[in-house]
Amino acid sequence: MTSAMMAHITVSVILDKLGRGHSLGAKITQLQCEISEQVEHQAFIAYMEDADPNYFKTLTRYYLHDPVRRYDKKVNGMRVALNNHEEMTWQWMDAESHVRLGSLLLKAVMSLSIDETGEGFFEKRQPDFMDPNRESKPKKHKDACYIGFTRTGLLYRDKIQDLANKDSMKPLPMVCEPLDWSLEERGGYLTQINRMAANLIHWNAGSEPSQLVIDALNKLQRVPFRINPYILQLQTDLIRKSWEIGSFRTYEKDSWEDEHFPLVDSDYIATLDKESDDYKKVMRQLSSAYHDQKIDEQRSEPSGRTINIAEQFRDEERIYFPWFLDTRGRLYPSVSGLSPQGADYAKALLISAEGAGINEDTKRDLLISIATAGAFDGVDKQDFFERLTWAMSYTSHPEFETMILNPMANDHWMSADEPFCFLSLCEEFYRVFVTGERHRVYVFFGRDQTCSGVQILSALIGDEKAARFTNVLITEEPQDLYGEVAREARLLLENKDWMKLQLERREEDRIRWNADKKPDKQTEKRDVFEVDPSVHDRAVNKTQAMTCGYGATVRTRHGNIRQALAKKVKKGTIPEIHRGDLTILCRAGIQGMEIAFPDYMELNKWFKKLAGAALKKGLEKITWTSPSGMFVTQDYRESCFIDVKTYAAGGGHYGKLSISSEGLAYIETGEGEPKLSKNQSAIAANFTHSLDGAVMTLGILGVPEEIPVFTVHDCIFCLSGQFSSVIPHFRKAMHNVVTSPCFEELLDSNGLTDEVGLPPIGNIDLDQILESPYLFC
Repeated sequence: MTSAMMAHITVSVILDKLGRGHSLGAKITQLQCEISEQVEHQAFIAYMEDADPNYFKTLTRYYLHDPVRRYDKKVNGMRVALNNHEEMTWQWMDAESHVRLGSLLLKAVMSLSIDETGEGFFEKRQPDFMDPNRESKPKKHKDACYIGFTRTGLLYRDKIQDLANKDSMKPLPMVCEPLDWSLEERGGYLTQINRMAANLIHWNAGSEPSQLVIDALNKLQRVPFRINPYILQLQTDLIRKSWEIGSFRTYEKDSWEDEHFPLVDSDYIATLDKESDDYKKVMRQLSSAYHDQKIDEQRSEPSGRTINIAEQFRDEERIYFPWFLDTRGRLYPSVSGLSPQGADYAKALLISAEGAGINEDTKRDLLISIATAGAFDGVDKQDFFERLTWAMSYTSHPEFETMILNPMANDHWMSADEPFCFLSLCEEFYRVFVTGERHRVYVFFGRDQTCSGVQILSALIGDEKAARFTNVLITEEPQDLYGEVAREARLLLENKDWMKLQLERREEDRIRWNADKKPDKQTEKRDVFEVDPSVHDRAVNKTQAMTCGYGATVRTRHGNIRQALAKKVKKGTIPEIHRGDLTILCRAGIQGMEIAFPDYMELNKWFKKLAGAALKKGLEKITWTSPSGMFVTQDYRESCFIDVKTYAAGGGHYGKLSISSEGLAYIETGEGEPKLSKNQSAIAANFTHSLDGAVMTLGILGVPEEIPVFTVHDCIFCLSGQFSSVIPHFRKAMHNVVTSPCFEELLDSNGLTDEVGLPPIGNIDLDQILESPYLFC
């Protein structure tokens, strides 16, 4: 173990015992033992990791990373796992050794001084419990000694607590317009609520926004919202019972246990022998149920917090959201949870404060949005006419009114792709076009780009096939890049020669795996592939196809496909897949993307070549200016610090040390050199995101001020009846971006025109973007 690990554990235990330090509760003898015990826990875990990495990886998943098990349960689980291992042994320290080691570490921490006064953070104290007026009596035992804060320690404690309190304050919506941002003046909230919310650009490494970008940001801040009472009332009713509706989770103990808890009679359990298989089976069922119950309770917390925030603002006529930029010029609201960029159930809680009047396009737009949000039977991938036809039939069904008036009883909406947005749109259609009681529309909905990264890059390099399958070019019906990748993957799985090669490769992998395994751990030969190729659909390939142009590694894309297939298995739509077959499915998807869009895939190599050339030339950073005028800086450096990664880390917590959700603890040792691998893997994503940020910026500025509009990454949200006024501005913005000399700017900014040169560029008619009906669909 390193000294940093032991220092971290020692300080963690002391602070955990001291708390705020108002009373003396940290006995030195107890601290010595606890410090030493946790150091030993870390040591034996590190030993297990070194002795059998594969075994430890499994234990990490089931014990160390389990969000439910408490510290003591995880320690006991790891002890049992170590004892069950045939080769690992560990000699545990006795009580005397614990005291010795704990005393040494405690003494080391207390010997440190904080500043020039020479005073440390902690001091030893011996409380006087005696009344000074009473006669002292001979003592049979020594007085207990405690640890407390010094005066200097208290000062630093209060400073740290003050910073922690400020950073723990979660941004909320505002009831007045946020302050405008400028390069000179802070915008957003009227007062500084935490350090991050005070920054125009979060996690900035040297990027600078143009006035155009700042104007777009300020325009988004002026869009007024209010809470949707229909959806809020529904969600308030739902939290009284356990539900899982899309990403919306609620937990109520009694209803959860009625639905999920195994029916086990306690009298029956009492009759079982504790060593019998029946008893162990029942205990496993109960343990699994308790575990799942705790997980579902934790998963319900984001939904509950969002509803609580919405309830606070229920009666406000207008609420606003401060916005900020990332280093690439993308636009984000500062508020999480209840946010225009939140999950489906959060977006559905927000409607326009002003609304829009009814026009000739309102009904058509609203019906298309209903079909898109529902996505039943894949209708969201059909052309606008098919979506319109589907929605007209759906809204004329007798059950439609029942669903609106009593959504708790009629649960068809719960199966929608975006269930709460779908229901909100349906309710608006019912009030406006069925009962006629409402004469304005208030519900926002979006039109999304088709894999915006591929859209932009394929247009820049003139890749006709990729541009066509992402709707850059005019087509009679919407095209589907992910579906094309899935089609190529299925063809590979049906190709006998390709499959024979994969089975041979799998056998070679098996032989290598078995080489250092005991006979009972070895796997048997398997010459079959037992998965229907049809499992390779667009959903399975969506994430891996989307991220491959952003520099995603093959390993990451394997994980994307595995995760998508695991979701299908969990839902019961496909059977369990053998591990060996799973690997072949992943290879088919990855190769399917390369076969379907080879020119686009080659562009990734060009980006890596550019990043390598920049660092070889001695550049500290890679920079460029996007078509919106945003000066972007990419700065990734070698980690020049010592990571402190301990598992035994103080009161009740048992996981890798994490100061916050964004970072690990570390000891700084200086600034490192530019990191080649990270710059190469990130340049494609950062460059592309700076361009889609430019599309959104230019599009927002083109929309008339009286039309409320906001964006979610590469998706445009506005009110029904206004899409025909909004979308053309974003088409024009897209055209402006992809006809700009983006690659030339990137090369010129870094002086790499001669070293790298432009990628191969084809010839397509980019003017079609201005009329492409499904560029945003």
